Amino acid sequence: MRIFDPACGSGNFLIIAYKELRKLEMEIIDALNTVSDQTEMYYSGIKLSQFHGIEIDDFAHEIAILSLWLAEHQMNVAFKAKFGYSEAALPLKDSGNIACGNALKIDWASICPAGGEVYLCGNPPFIGDRFRTKEQSKDLSNTLKPVKSPGKVDFVAGWFFKASRYMSLNPSDSEAAFVATNSIFQGVQANLVWGQLLKEGVKLNFAHSTFKWSNNAKKNAGVHVAILGFSHKSRESKHIYSGEFKRSAKNISPYLIDGPNMVVKGRSSSLNHDKEMVMGNYTNDGGYLIFSEGEKDSLLEKEPGIEKWIREIVGAAEFLNGKRRYCLWLVDATEDDINSSEELSRRVESVRVKRLSSSDKGSQKQAERPHLFREQHNPGNYVFMPQVSSERRDYIPIDILGSNKIPIAPNFFVDNGGLYEFGILTSEMHNDWMRAVAGRLESRYRYSPTLVYNTFPWPNIISDQRNNVESLAETILILREDYPDKSLSQLYDPKAMPEPLREAHKALDRAVENLYRDKPFKDATERLEYLFARYEKLIAEEKAKKPAKKTAKGSN
Repeated sequence: MRIFDPACGSGNFLIIAYKELRKLEMEIIDALNTVSDQTEMYYSGIKLSQFHGIEIDDFAHEIAILSLWLAEHQMNVAFKAKFGYSEAALPLKDSGNIACGNALKIDWASICPAGGEVYLCGNPPFIGDRFRTKEQSKDLSNTLKPVKSPGKVDFVAGWFFKASRYMSLNPSDSEAAFVATNSIFQGVQANLVWGQLLKEGVKLNFAHSTFKWSNNAKKNAGVHVAILGFSHKSRESKHIYSGEFKRSAKNISPYLIDGPNMVVKGRSSSLNHDKEMVMGNYTNDGGYLIFSEGEKDSLLEKEPGIEKWIREIVGAAEFLNGKRRYCLWLVDATEDDINSSEELSRRVESVRVKRLSSSDKGSQKQAERPHLFREQHNPGNYVFMPQVSSERRDYIPIDILGSNKIPIAPNFFVDNGGLYEFGILTSEMHNDWMRAVAGRLESRYRYSPTLVYNTFPWPNIISDQRNNVESLAETILILREDYPDKSLSQLYDPKAMPEPLREAHKALDRAVENLYRDKPFKDATERLEYLFARYEKLIAEEKAKKPAKKTAKGSN
């Protein structure tokens, strides 16, 4: 048996593995002595040569070698204290097979040759795309081939791909378990990483769900991580851990739940709902069509006649924190309307110049209509969804807004959305789905219509059920009005959320759950297992409805 850490740092995982194996061996020897006449002297059969590692930092590499020697000495001392004898410490022997190099470039089989039992373990580096060097991005891209858009994937994924290909040399006797940032089990990354690894024959054997963790590595204090055990040979017994709890699983999906081996792919339309979610308006105005409340007041002092062209806008900051900003909404303005106002004509001309000076051809084209945003979405009633929301919140704050507020990008809205859409989207069912399949901006949730809204499996309902959801949703909106001095960000702070509001959400959660099944769900994991199963069923039904592709005439 050999232990291999391909991102070993100063050797922590290898040292712990070595010591724990030596302790287990001592227990076995003690048991043998108990049942025998103790005339035979048993020596340790665990050698440092069974431990392999790769580390890119030369200093950490040397520390790992030294630390393994020290660990061997410590365990020999413990062995002698227990049994009265141990192997001679001198001469010094090889201290493991620790290589100094780039793990994404090195052939792992050259460090730990395939054959026999091999257990890979470790804590590979977590580096998002914005923080990687060009060399790291190139290494990752080469490792992840044939994955498209590897730049969207965290650096840690490279070790999963290298491990998969290494274990394929010895599929029956090798297993791996890595600590990884939870982002590779969510959103677009889950699709890119596991869509390919499942094709390569990887089996997920055990997992620990997401938890907050920090270690002594640079720049990763307080990251959200998960642990995955995987191989090319499926275990008969699979388990998912969460803290001290352990539950059996028929199969572990890429989202680390008991579910099918499938990944959610973005869609251009909703899986089974008739209301569309779209992005708000891109201004592309250089700041000339947007202004603060103070700027609006000053503007109206100069030209009170342009008030009819001023509309309130809503983005994430305005929506969550109660701020106010305004825009010139000139969709219905004629050329004479604009030219008759010194302020309007000045601002519109500034937008035209700004767009023409852009290197982007699309922006240059927009200079032909400088008085307008790129889009002119002015929905009636709509459900507003901020693109980014804190991971601390139990519920993403959303609301129903009217045509007097213009939604701006990169946030989203459900056109003609009402109380029913609000009720479903603010429920635990939808928030759990979002947490599983949405991407992340740092650790915050990053909502996506294509990946979250359009893939969400809406329930089948009857009118009475819809009315109940709408009534409970309205209760939430009414309760919010009892706290006029609180912003939505404050109301949905999990540590400060008013209890009546929380209870109203819980009542809605129960009602939405009942739309899916009568039996209550135990927890988020069970809700997700149900939703993924429903998603799989709806996708299968959709595929079955599509007409078969016609074959060309004369083909066999």
